[in-house]
Amino acid sequence: MDDLPRVEALVRVLAQNLHIPVTPRIRIFPDLAKTVAYARMVEAAGAFLVAVHGWLHGQKDNTATRADWNVIRAFKAALSVPVLANGSIRHLADVEACLLYTGTDGVLSVE
Repeated sequence: MDDLPRVEALVRVLAQNLHIPVTPRIRIFPDLAKTVAYARMVEAAGAFLVAVHGWLHGQKDNTATRADWNVIRAFKAALSVPVLANGSIRHLADVEACLLYTGTDGVLSVE
């Protein structure tokens, strides 16, 4: 996230040279417009789908805060490739709520 041209180049090279889909998972920026631009950049570089982790880069203790599903929803609306939401998914009801609220194509969870 600190070197967006490098991220774009990496996704582009992988998408052009691998025989499997490239599916990056990215975090959000504090600025919604920057997050959406980041998402569009990754999509344009050739991502098959994009997973968005709904926390800022520096947020490590995710039990104290909830993932920003508003940003994930904006992210989904901005892209034409499938989008997976990641963050604050602790049980099945969270999966259902996240899908309904964000409109994403699926969710990821480590809980």
